[in-house]
Amino acid sequence: MAVYYVDAATSNSDPTTVGTADDDTDPYGLQAAVDAAGAGDEVRCKNDATYTFSDTIDFDQNAGTAASPIILNGSNSSWTVDGTQVTFDFSGTAGGEVGFDIQNTLSSQFRIFNHFRLTGADSHGVVLDSHEAYLRWYNCRFDTNGGSGVYGTVDSGGIIWKAVFIDCEFDNNTGNGYGLSNDNRAGPTMIGCSVHDNTVGIELGSKSDDMMMGCVIYDNSSHGVKVRKTEAGYCMLRAVNCTIDGNGGNGFDLAQNGGDGRAVECVNTVISNNGGYGIDLNTESPHDLVMYLLNTWFYNNTGGSFSDSKSASDFWPGSDITTGTDPSFTNAAGDDFTLGASSGLIAAGFPGVLPAGGTGYMDIGALQREAGSGGGWGFQRRPRVTGA
Repeated sequence: MAVYYVDAATSNSDPTTVGTADDDTDPYGLQAAVDAAGAGDEVRCKNDATYTFSDTIDFDQNAGTAASPIILNGSNSSWTVDGTQVTFDFSGTAGGEVGFDIQNTLSSQFRIFNHFRLTGADSHGVVLDSHEAYLRWYNCRFDTNGGSGVYGTVDSGGIIWKAVFIDCEFDNNTGNGYGLSNDNRAGPTMIGCSVHDNTVGIELGSKSDDMMMGCVIYDNSSHGVKVRKTEAGYCMLRAVNCTIDGNGGNGFDLAQNGGDGRAVECVNTVISNNGGYGIDLNTESPHDLVMYLLNTWFYNNTGGSFSDSKSASDFWPGSDITTGTDPSFTNAAGDDFTLGASSGLIAAGFPGVLPAGGTGYMDIGALQREAGSGGGWGFQRRPRVTGA
């Protein structure tokens, strides 16, 4: 398996420069390396300077396989992959150009992206345009793009639901943090992500199976999470140990104009201080919505917890809904959503199956305290939070 080394000096001069595989003294430009890498190969990008681009980087050649995906890694200035983020600045693009285009010229793509920042594109930071994109992004940031941070736009019938984002940040994009071109699109799996200061934080579509776990979704000017749904299909949305706070619209916008329905499972999640409802249901018929809420904490949402008057019979048996007190975040205004020592969310969550030696219940919300008696044994990952 080959390693294609890329440095900023070479790539900024000409991203189509062809170097020598497995030789870090003769690096490639980024586009040439992406074009050359095949199944099981690695493209390693050196953090010697900011990479600047005036054109989109196209992913339209080799696709990788499920057993041997193509891996793109950011490295430090010594070529070591140690978590250092490499910045790709697309502020030189114009005319609606995007940063990365995962193109539909390939029937499917298998790729892993580790330790990158994509910023400044005239339009979207990343476009998922492949019919089947099996992608994993780890420790990546999508910010300050003219469209959405990541945008799904495959042809009708395509799927992008195998896009997984772990420990990523979507912020300060003119469009949405994660957006879609229309309704017939699947959404992402997000684990330990921070989504803030966009229009809508996360936009989901019909025929989708979506998961958010340990995510902080806050200060987006419109809704925190929106299910965009006017076509036939059934959307399944799961939110586990998330914090949805301070968005200008609804925390969850599930309002439906058509389609077959939505199923929502929300566990150990706090929905607070949003400018609309905590959850906007707005169902069209009794069969449009199936909702199960367990240890879901609502506080100070301008429109109230729900858009419709709901009783316990409207939810699955065992639902546990709390209209609680102030979550007492450490400093929400400063983007610190850890729980203060007096927070009622500490050790108030569903415990699940305790690991060996576990003694407490999980906290409600994305960020666990890891201190004191009880609580904090669950999701310890700290979502990336850089501020506005």
